[in-house]
Amino acid sequence: MSRDSRTPIALTRRAIQDLRDILNFSTERWGRKVADKYLDELDAGLNLLREHPDLLAKNPDFLGVPTFYRIQKHLLVCDFEDGSIVVLTVIHTSMEMENHLAELAPTLSREVRILYEKPRTAKGKKPADLSS
Repeated sequence: MSRDSRTPIALTRRAIQDLRDILNFSTERWGRKVADKYLDELDAGLNLLREHPDLLAKNPDFLGVPTFYRIQKHLLVCDFEDGSIVVLTVIHTSMEMENHLAELAPTLSREVRILYEKPRTAKGKKPADLSS
């Protein structure tokens, strides 16, 4: 598959902070080597989504968005906007998802708007595009 056919992925600030928190927690609990390996697996999951965005699953408890992709014990909570996947947040599967998403909803909506209001670069990609 050519690089041009890959689906761009952007992460909200919330998702980036979630990944930092996962790294910090995992490092404290199991050590840096295990934490790095887990983050590598999350990165591999993101790369797989770039190649196969149809792997995003809808949850019947939620209308429309968000969509989800599970990587081990975490769920990527995503939206599909303007031909790109936006990772809204990364949550542990033990969390009560509906309440957690309800708490984050106002902030996440603003972050997605900010991501897509930024001007496109000369190649037509958004600055937040993480596919390159």
